[in-house]
Amino acid sequence: MMTLPLLYARGEAFNPLIIFESRYRRGMGNILLLEFFRNAVIALSAIFMFFPSIVMAFTYMLSPLFLIDKEQDPISAMQSSSRATYGSKWTILGILLVLMFTFSIIEGILIGLMLLSAQAGAGLVIIVGIINFLASLAMCSVFIGILGSIWNQLKDKNNY
Repeated sequence: MMTLPLLYARGEAFNPLIIFESRYRRGMGNILLLEFFRNAVIALSAIFMFFPSIVMAFTYMLSPLFLIDKEQDPISAMQSSSRATYGSKWTILGILLVLMFTFSIIEGILIGLMLLSAQAGAGLVIIVGIINFLASLAMCSVFIGILGSIWNQLKDKNNY
């Protein structure tokens, strides 16, 4: 799943069998170490309030992509992500807030339709449920695309 933004940024098609490639099995230990370090930093920063943990999450959001694409070790990937996102966190936050707000409105409308259709019958509830599921899939796809776009724009920032 971590490679989806990379594939988007490169303009490549997604093949589900990519998970069986040997380079992903070899890098599993580094991915687990990176996730441990990243989640530990975010959790520890939450001790100081909620806002620092959001900043740390944005700071290290590109670290899995540096680990996989640039084949860096976990600590170097976190440092590269920190340098790449420096000065761009407010922009990233604004884009994600607008997207989350838009999708929340769409989700609220769909849930309202589901509640209204519950009075009409079970068939309509199933149809609205399927539409709701498809909207959730679309939301995930858009977020992966946004992360790929952010990666494409920031991966070479400051000569990485």
